[in-house]
Amino acid sequence: MPDNDVLADLGAYLQTEGVGTLGTDLFLSWMPDSPDVVVALFETPGIGPSYVQGQDDPAYEFFSVQVRVRGNPENDYPSARTVAVSVDQALRKIANENVNGSYYLRVSKSNGPFTLQRDHSDRVVLAMNFDVVGG
Repeated sequence: MPDNDVLADLGAYLQTEGVGTLGTDLFLSWMPDSPDVVVALFETPGIGPSYVQGQDDPAYEFFSVQVRVRGNPENDYPSARTVAVSVDQALRKIANENVNGSYYLRVSKSNGPFTLQRDHSDRVVLAMNFDVVGG
């Protein structure tokens, strides 16, 4: 699985779960200024792959993904948190299955949602971090 694109896989999964639409309100590796309410996935440092009995290719790869959810202006924390919870519930359902053509052993939340920042338009941005194991 070394060539797997974890963001594309998880983005496609979230789209099929009804969390958002890729390129409209669900984005990979960036968070555009509009629309106000968006979900964005970013790769973050994980740990190295796991090799078994001297194989050249890893048996498992360990990814880390940060999901950011931005709400509307004027302190729309509750709505942003509702979206974050729906992302969390969707991603944590992934266990021992193929997602977008890649096998995933497990997706588990390591922390969040927490307030990451308020942007230049005073929109709250929440974040959650997920550990992703693929094989």
